[in-house]
Amino acid sequence: MRYSKPHLPYDQQVRLLASRGLDVGSEREAVRALKRIGYYRGVSDGLCKPY
Repeated sequence: MRYSKPHLPYDQQVRLLASRGLDVGSEREAVRALKRIGYYRGVSDGLCKPY
């Protein structure tokens, strides 16, 4: 199975979240959190605050 979207490095994932309007705070801290808990859990559990 081929995926249409490539895996993004953590720093690019943080930028993607920020470009979608999420307040990620410190980029360095957001990257550390993504490494620890993952993208989907981080978004759903409030790693990033909307607005």
